[in-house]
Amino acid sequence: MRLMNTSMRSMGSTAPAPKVCPDPKPTAEPRRGRCAHIYLHAEDEQRVRHLVTFISRRGFRVTDSQAIAAALRSVEPGDEFMRAFREVQSQDLRFRG
Repeated sequence: MRLMNTSMRSMGSTAPAPKVCPDPKPTAEPRRGRCAHIYLHAEDEQRVRHLVTFISRRGFRVTDSQAIAAALRSVEPGDEFMRAFREVQSQDLRFRG
């Protein structure tokens, strides 16, 4: 009973009003991607290196991830993409039956 009276007294004391934070302003901070592990054949790794070299020779510092993202953004669905997909699918040992 004594503890209860003490805590009730502290509840009745004047506490500072809670601070109201303004809405955060949007910043020009770049969006972060998520880590994604992909399996590449030696030929695909060589293509990535070729793309990185192509970009870096034009005066840009580039990572493999940036080169892969740029390549993905430049591809459109179509017959050529499906041909490449079928080639990749035929080389994927996880799905051979």
